[in-house]
Amino acid sequence: MSKKQITIILLIIIVFSIFLLISSFKEREVNPPTREIVLVHQEGLPSPVELKRQAIYKAVRNKDFEALSAEVDPSLKYSFGEHKDYGFKEYINECNQNDCNELYRTIETILTLPYGTQSGIYFWPEVFGKSSNKWTEEDINQMKVLLSDQEIESYRMFGGYAYYRLGIDKDGKWIYYISGD
Repeated sequence: MSKKQITIILLIIIVFSIFLLISSFKEREVNPPTREIVLVHQEGLPSPVELKRQAIYKAVRNKDFEALSAEVDPSLKYSFGEHKDYGFKEYINECNQNDCNELYRTIETILTLPYGTQSGIYFWPEVFGKSSNKWTEEDINQMKVLLSDQEIESYRMFGGYAYYRLGIDKDGKWIYYISGD
């Protein structure tokens, strides 16, 4: 084999290798590897509560209507600032057909905040269980991820946090996602 033939073969191999390398980068851009989304465990939560919290978080983080619907019990109490004559599943179905980003973002954020507990119900955020005269600087900073300073001040005047909160009972049943007093 001549030097010229060897050089041509090497060039073909190099060009083919570059082609494979570039196409694998494009494939990664189109189909990035999926990562399991896990919410940091919160100490003190019973296992059924933590499992439900993780499942809800994963569903909203992935914007997965079907997975979120699977976590909803028909008796779930909910409000969205307007009256609806149907259940939460129907609401998120309607929302899914339009734009659920605010719903997903709010639930996702709430579940990252510290929790409180009362009468076997674990609720997020913890500040919901405190009157406004008991709020700490940390409570206020946590509310700032959801609310403006003006909204926080209006809740202070109201006497407590009344924005969205989420509750799960000790058996892992999602029992409410509500706003208001």
